[in-house]
Amino acid sequence: MALWSNTDATNSKPKYLSTTDKNNTYGVDTAETAAEADQGTPVAHAGWVLRTTGTGGRAGRTFSETLVAMGSMSGDAEDVVMQDLNINIGTQPSAVSVTSPADAVFTVAASTVPSGGTLSYQWEVSTDGGSTWANSTAAAGSTAATLTVVSSDADYVTANQFRVQVSATGATTVTSNAVAVTIA
Repeated sequence: MALWSNTDATNSKPKYLSTTDKNNTYGVDTAETAAEADQGTPVAHAGWVLRTTGTGGRAGRTFSETLVAMGSMSGDAEDVVMQDLNINIGTQPSAVSVTSPADAVFTVAASTVPSGGTLSYQWEVSTDGGSTWANSTAAAGSTAATLTVVSSDADYVTANQFRVQVSATGATTVTSNAVAVTIA
């Protein structure tokens, strides 16, 4: 089964899209239309577009077809829509039970896809059962993959919940599961 219908240059589209849906789904944005106009043929629609470049007789011109399959956006918004990285949390933090004055330690393991992105961490604490969140004031690791809450930290309170925001340039920030600390 062919996935593309190629009956003519202006109506090439995936078979599951109607002609009306094609331009809404694969429309051409104004930035690309203007950018292509200086290369001989402006792009006025999605699908297969015949391009002619060069001037003069047959020897001075080049003909080609280009499949236009992106658009319906203003500006060059596809860089915003298509993020560069995804963040995966492979190991969520676990709830901790400690006997005072032992440290409460929370750890998260995260990575980017594709690999190579630089991760940033911000641990948060909730003192009201997860309704509101604030940055952790723990002295050790509040911006690292491992947070250590010691008995002298203000966050060292039984039933407080902790979570971490993991971010990277070019990725959407991901939030870990919330976990509680129990101090005996």
